[in-house]
Amino acid sequence: MLKNKKKMAEFIGSMMISAILFLIIYKFIPIVYSTNDDRMIAEIISGQFTGKPEGYAIQMTFGFTWFLSKLYEITRSLNWYGIVLIGSQIFSFGTILYRLQNFEEKLWKKGVLCLTAIMIFIALWLKVYVQMTYTSTAAFVGLAAIFWYASSKTNVRNILMVGFLANLAFSIRPNVFYMLLPATGLIYLWKLIGKKQLDKLTITAPFMMLAVTACLFVINAAAYSQDGWKEFMEFFGHRTDIYDFYDLADYEERPELYDPYGIDETEYDMIRVYNYTVMGDTPKEFFPQYIEAYQEMEEAEGITVAEKIADAVKTFTADVFSNSYGVENTVLFAAVIVLFLWILWKNQYLLALYVAVQCAAVCALWLYFTYWGRTIGRIQVSMSLILLAVVLHVLYELQFVRKSETEGKMKWKQAAMILSGCILFLAAIINFRDYRFENIEKAHRYSDIQTIKEYCAQNPENLYYMDVATMTDLYGRFTIKNTEPEYINYIQLGDWSAYCPHYEEKLERHGVKNIAETITDENTYVIMLHNYQLQCLKDYLGVEESWEKTIWGVGDTVYAVYQFH
Repeated sequence: MLKNKKKMAEFIGSMMISAILFLIIYKFIPIVYSTNDDRMIAEIISGQFTGKPEGYAIQMTFGFTWFLSKLYEITRSLNWYGIVLIGSQIFSFGTILYRLQNFEEKLWKKGVLCLTAIMIFIALWLKVYVQMTYTSTAAFVGLAAIFWYASSKTNVRNILMVGFLANLAFSIRPNVFYMLLPATGLIYLWKLIGKKQLDKLTITAPFMMLAVTACLFVINAAAYSQDGWKEFMEFFGHRTDIYDFYDLADYEERPELYDPYGIDETEYDMIRVYNYTVMGDTPKEFFPQYIEAYQEMEEAEGITVAEKIADAVKTFTADVFSNSYGVENTVLFAAVIVLFLWILWKNQYLLALYVAVQCAAVCALWLYFTYWGRTIGRIQVSMSLILLAVVLHVLYELQFVRKSETEGKMKWKQAAMILSGCILFLAAIINFRDYRFENIEKAHRYSDIQTIKEYCAQNPENLYYMDVATMTDLYGRFTIKNTEPEYINYIQLGDWSAYCPHYEEKLERHGVKNIAETITDENTYVIMLHNYQLQCLKDYLGVEESWEKTIWGVGDTVYAVYQFH
């Protein structure tokens, strides 16, 4: 009983430390979204997009977004999207702090360990909190799930915690959940082979957790298989493949990819700048054909998978040595090498093999994204968190080796730890300061989206088309209170929500059957930042523009409100 009370006190204490840390960060550093995707998801879920909260947010699983939409139905005065994502991170960090305390027995050592973890987090992964995105949030929750699974005994309570964290990560971002599976699977094998935990519960636990994931997957698939969503998701998959993986080849260099499908240069320009909904249904027909044509072009030119893999390996190796993946990943790569050598020195050969296989799996996953040209910021953060989970697990296993050493052998290590702590503390202070100044500037600049929304809301009888390139730079800022209009009377000319049932519903609300035909209507305007996109629109539509109004953003940024004739 006393032991259970102590564990409960440690768990509650860890959660309180995590919450206090967030409040301190929130007090001194404005929290911004790291992509415009988060802003768009929040607009759909909260009801800004169609006028009522929606469970279909496309990028997340239906069950999770349905839950968020119900919170918005209760009250729209709170920013539930940001609150739930931040809450997930606070809870996850609390669980990490709790599991870390298993490394030590004395209270003061537990405190030192938690403080060290906080400094490491601030020094290397503060971006996960202060420049938030649903992708990195899912990775952080996944980190907590992996570490809890790796460092806990197999019992019902621990299985429930791991299952909750893992399926929360899946609900927020399924693709990140899939990235976590190789590392988790190897930990499972380590428990069975390395630790020889062959009891029934240990063997069946992952399959029980995956059964819940399968239910969430089925619910999501069922939700997106009706009311026009199935056709949209097929288009969405093709669109994502093109813009995220294949990219659009230059029209002048590769006209054979476009001409057979009736895409001329002006239409190519519209697709390239994402303002493709003015083309009607043409993109829905062209996108899958383009992927087939692109693959046929590569085959005709003799570009093999082996050559592309070799290029990916060269790129990955060069990026690692040039620190292209950031300080946190460089530190982790170095830590893995040091741990591997130290394990070999201690004659822990099975553990050394485990480390080697885990790192090989992580590098293979990294090579996959390098192969497809997707080693972007949020992917790098996700990969670093997976690698961090592996390092934490190895440190957990090494604690048993460390406890067998004598105090005399530990003295020089204690001195090294004190020096490392001082360096870590200085690095945390510097990183905290840098993100404070950076995010103050970002929050100031991201307020432009609020200005645009307020301008449009003042003219509810109008419909505003938004240039996608302009909106791409407008991420938004996290606030606890939601002060934005309940409905936004603008729609982007092509983004990842284009052609979905919500998109069509919004156009129908404003009486739009064909965007190209209505773009010159009396109460219809186009808000743009980039003149190049304006020229693309004019060339494709054959129209002239008049600059009707100006929306002033931060730093004298000018958003022109055009009316086409």
